[in-house]
Amino acid sequence: MNLARKIALSMNAALIFALAPALALASDRPADAAKTAEKTAANAVVQAPAKPVAQPAAKTVATQGAGSQGDAARPQLPIGDSPVIGAAKAKVTIVEISDYECPYCVRGNDVMKQLLAQYPNDVRVVMKQLPLSFHRHARQAAMAALAAGEQGKYWQMHDRLFESTRSRIKLTRERLEALAQEIGLDMARFRAALDSEKFAAVIASDARLAKAIGVRGTPAFFVNGIRVNGAQPVEKFKAIIDAELAKK
Repeated sequence: MNLARKIALSMNAALIFALAPALALASDRPADAAKTAEKTAANAVVQAPAKPVAQPAAKTVATQGAGSQGDAARPQLPIGDSPVIGAAKAKVTIVEISDYECPYCVRGNDVMKQLLAQYPNDVRVVMKQLPLSFHRHARQAAMAALAAGEQGKYWQMHDRLFESTRSRIKLTRERLEALAQEIGLDMARFRAALDSEKFAAVIASDARLAKAIGVRGTPAFFVNGIRVNGAQPVEKFKAIIDAELAKK
């Protein structure tokens, strides 16, 4: 081997020796980078914030309210000037949304009477009008009940209207006037209220309230805001009432 070739080989060996650390470092970097990325991803999962938990709304007033849900789910039900029967300081308020020509409402009214008798100091019932459009005389009957209420005899008319429906007696104008005479109303005043539809705004307001809280049929009840749909047995109401009274 000549001298020039020996020198070239020596220089190549020296160069490879000098570059070896750098080459080794370069070959390790992808693995290191992968490990770093994996570690970062793992940390990201561990440190990810937990999904936010909805905080319950403030507790609503007991006489406002829907369904067997918690207090936060109870919509507001203003009593306003609606007819009320029962203890003035009752711990449980039942808002009834009803139609005088509805046979299921007749059964619901029977249950309300039982509850008022069984809880004389703890329950009151508030009546809201929702005459359904396919009940021909329901709106006129609601008007008659409110006209009787103007003379202090709402509940007397209320009961007779439901008894008429139970007996399948149509709530015609003639029937309404007969009931008004039966309970001793001022007939001129009663007829004037019906003729002028004096309480149309009240009925419309109750219907808007019912729609706003999702009531489409009758009867519907709200026991301290807990919704009960349809003509349910008295035991269902008693279970809710007893639970509400236990909170007081």
